[in-house]
Amino acid sequence: MNKFHVTDTQGLLNLATPAAGFNTLVAPEMTLGVAEYQEGLEAYRRKYPGEPTFSAVTLGKGVVKNDTSFYAWVLAGAENKPYRTNIIIKHYHRDDVTGLINYVNAVPYREIRLLNAFAVRVKMGSDFDATASDISIEDLDIEYERFRLFVNGQEIQSSDLGSQ
Repeated sequence: MNKFHVTDTQGLLNLATPAAGFNTLVAPEMTLGVAEYQEGLEAYRRKYPGEPTFSAVTLGKGVVKNDTSFYAWVLAGAENKPYRTNIIIKHYHRDDVTGLINYVNAVPYREIRLLNAFAVRVKMGSDFDATASDISIEDLDIEYERFRLFVNGQEIQSSDLGSQ
């Protein structure tokens, strides 16, 4: 079983409260474009790594009565108020099936840092259906410039290629 915690470095989101726990997180993804080059009369094109692109991250949590931090963050970007932050996603591997591990002082197995992140979409809850018994889920899409990956406290870099 896995567990994750999300924090931000600027305190834009009210993530310190227990009500801010997230149910779901669509993990960040990096894709390299492909640049093709054909030299002279060569029959085949050479391919090289192109520019990296990053997909948006989506966070989901149950709607809490007085928590409007998702909406306020998107609104801050629209109104040109401070809106950029770094998001830290801590991923814990839960070996203890009793659930008694103290995650406050635990070292995460993986840590993903989204740099210069900002909110781009908020859905304030599930669509309204008076006959449904589902829990209302609030969604937030976050864009970012790039991310860094840490495993067991060590940052993974291209120089680590082949050393694992």
